[in-house]
Amino acid sequence: MNFSRSANNSNNLTASLQQLSEARAVELHAWIIVAFSICFIGSFNNVLVLLVTWPRSGRRKPVGLHMLIFHFIAINLFMCLVNHHVRSGFVAAKTYGHILIPDSVCRYVHVFYNVGWIALSWAEAALAVNRIIAIFFPHQYREWTSKSVNLVMVALPWLIGFALVLPVSFGLVGGMTIQRLGQCGQIVTNEAFITR
Repeated sequence: MNFSRSANNSNNLTASLQQLSEARAVELHAWIIVAFSICFIGSFNNVLVLLVTWPRSGRRKPVGLHMLIFHFIAINLFMCLVNHHVRSGFVAAKTYGHILIPDSVCRYVHVFYNVGWIALSWAEAALAVNRIIAIFFPHQYREWTSKSVNLVMVALPWLIGFALVLPVSFGLVGGMTIQRLGQCGQIVTNEAFITR
């Protein structure tokens, strides 16, 4: 990938970042530090929870809830280790002017970032459905926690995420761009997806 732009674009970028007031620059630096710190703490906690939920020999066969919790924590770990660091890294890179990131990079980065968030939300919904079935339909719980149902509840969040994000990534309903502070943003161009 080519991470360089023309001199004209470089001057425009530097000028737009110099427009930040000193108070805003301090606020941005604090955000970067806090974001990296929270991600580090979150990653450590997620690893601990994964170690507790990791299937081991000699244990009882894991039930459906065990697999769903493991999946939910694994997504959280992915978000803390990869997505947040990449996003914060883009902001830091654009702010400090170390590398110039072209808009085309967002096409790839944005997929993992948004799909991760969508999968995380739907994995949490799958946990809620599991608990509702356990509380209100305890006699059917074993059927609803079979291996095939659990595989669907693990795969479905990812399929939903990719189905929602890939059309934008491929430019079918919009596109991606680097925003002023370095985060990727969606630009929806298809009238069917714009709400008024």
